Amino acid sequence: MKMKLDNKKDRLINLPLVENALSRFTTTKTNEASVRIETPSEVHYYLTPSKIESINKVGTVLNLPYLLNNDATPWDEANLFLLDIAINSKKDRKGMVSRVASHLLDYKIWIESEEMDYLDFSHKIKRLRPTFIYFNMLCEGEKGHKNINSRMSHIFKFYQYIKYSLNYEVDLTKVDNLTSATMTFTGRTGQIFRKPITKRELSLSGKQTSLVSVGYVRDEGEDLRPLTNEQTKMLLMALKSRKISQSERLIFQFALDTGARKQSILTLRESHLKAFTKNNLQKNGCYSLNIGPGTRIDTKAGLPHNLSIPSELAESLIIYTDSESYHRRKQKYLKQFDDISDKDKDAYVFLSSRGGCLYMSKCDSRYQSLLNPPIGGSTQNVIGRIFREIETGFPESFSFHWLRATFAYRYYQFLLPLVNNRTISYVDQISFVQRAMGHKNRETTENYLKLFSGEDELLSMQECWEEQFFSSSVIHEMKGL
Repeated sequence: MKMKLDNKKDRLINLPLVENALSRFTTTKTNEASVRIETPSEVHYYLTPSKIESINKVGTVLNLPYLLNNDATPWDEANLFLLDIAINSKKDRKGMVSRVASHLLDYKIWIESEEMDYLDFSHKIKRLRPTFIYFNMLCEGEKGHKNINSRMSHIFKFYQYIKYSLNYEVDLTKVDNLTSATMTFTGRTGQIFRKPITKRELSLSGKQTSLVSVGYVRDEGEDLRPLTNEQTKMLLMALKSRKISQSERLIFQFALDTGARKQSILTLRESHLKAFTKNNLQKNGCYSLNIGPGTRIDTKAGLPHNLSIPSELAESLIIYTDSESYHRRKQKYLKQFDDISDKDKDAYVFLSSRGGCLYMSKCDSRYQSLLNPPIGGSTQNVIGRIFREIETGFPESFSFHWLRATFAYRYYQFLLPLVNNRTISYVDQISFVQRAMGHKNRETTENYLKLFSGEDELLSMQECWEEQFFSSSVIHEMKGL
């Protein structure tokens, strides 16, 4: 009796290491490097790695998802498809391959539950074919447009793969109906561009935009809410508690002082602090720190950005990395890895008490080998302790991402008097905030200022921050608490 797997978790296996994925598979020995594969049949097979080392390197895949049928046998077609993506993808394949694997397995489980054949598209009525039924089922559920389109795109690409790479007799015109269309978009300068695209019938057109809650602003997919000035003071007071460590305090101060996202703050390394010298100090009392591609500091979507680091924050970071507490953590960090690369010996500034990084950069040599690299979840633990230090009046839904919106609000308040006395224009104000936040789209910044300007009457933000903004750090304000 064959095993029956009903749980999705049991049908998605992680293969830590797949080697020689690009080797030649033949029935004869090609050269001395050919390895014989034993099989029950009389035919002998040989696996021959490439003589070009770079090809073999590409053919080594870490943490590859492996899918099973409900009888515990491998789903060969899907597994070959996932391997093809892992080898040929130019993007961050770790997250991509896992998503594709999950979406394909959901589709397969549904197919089995409906007792259908995922290769049978013979029905004359298209709405009764597997992919069309599945698409309509997804649309009736609670999944968003983007999620549905992503799932159907992965499924269609899977069928394309088994047709063109595995030579399956699949009529793609029956899997989905493709039509030519034109996409129109506006560039940063206002110039209109048109791009020819292929549109699938099994996709949802237009963007499904959920309503932004009162008092929030949507920042590149994240709904954020700025703390009022009084709430910020409450947060700063809580951060002074002995229950909050110096490194944790600096993480929150970094966010409030720069508006940087969590992945950028937590991938800061010791070498980045070497630029904080008197010769590099700018007239506004800040140091300029480039983040993004080539800097070894992660950013959202890998976009380049420049942070202004107040001198007080920079000094506090340097003092912390000179402390005994940090050096103990650093030694634990270095002892964990015998084969750590020279680049990764440049330790992260923010480490756990056990020497682990709080957020692993995608350029870290260990990133691809880990199934679940740390992504800054420890900040939520700190927030839990902060809540215990604050009695009332602090928003219960507060998250670390709110600090980014709070930075924008504080900067807005600093610029507001300059706009009112016409030292700078409203357009300049938008440009300054956009540059500081690293917004790709100006509309995102405009939404911030629309919220801050009081058009949303349900959010009371009346106080004005009068002290110089960039020349000092939140640390300066904490001294008076």
